[in-house]
Amino acid sequence: MRTCNRFSIHIVDASISNRAALARQLQSAGYSVRCHATSSEFLANRRQYHVDCVLIDLDSCNADNVDSLQTVLHFTPLVRTICMSVSSDIALAVDAMKAGAVDFLVKPVLAAKMLKALQAVVRPPVAPNSPAVREILGSLNEREKFVLRELQAGRRNKQIAYEIGVCERTIKHCRAGLMRKIGARSFAELLLRTGEFAPAC
Repeated sequence: MRTCNRFSIHIVDASISNRAALARQLQSAGYSVRCHATSSEFLANRRQYHVDCVLIDLDSCNADNVDSLQTVLHFTPLVRTICMSVSSDIALAVDAMKAGAVDFLVKPVLAAKMLKALQAVVRPPVAPNSPAVREILGSLNEREKFVLRELQAGRRNKQIAYEIGVCERTIKHCRAGLMRKIGARSFAELLLRTGEFAPAC
């Protein structure tokens, strides 16, 4: 089980003072923290450090906030990402969640709310066929269920895409989404945790 003080959080925020304040708050709670001024800086350095979670300030990205988020998620599809913004615009929150963020927090974010959001993503590995896995699998939509069955059968992304008439990239995104939901950090781990379970249509 991963302990809190080993959980690595990367903060992406253009404001030096905001980064410093948030880093102090998280470090005092026992998290390992690294800060980046931009999403580009984070992506350039991501391979040097372990990354469990990214806290990205969408306001730092100006007009391209969701595009920047999508870029981060594209290069780190298995990393859980929490977004922050002064905007309470529902459309922005929906776009962020559709892009793959696991949470959207409106600033200023109270310490208790931030820690609660992080506790939701700091969880131990889920055992194969456990109640937690069955609950997650039961919540999958029809496409996700189909893709998972095909992956369990050994089908490749390209084959699955052809079968349902979509592009291969769509299947890759679906597969990455399945891995995030199950909490698997590799494709092999996804298959291990879902076991022989084949969700029905």
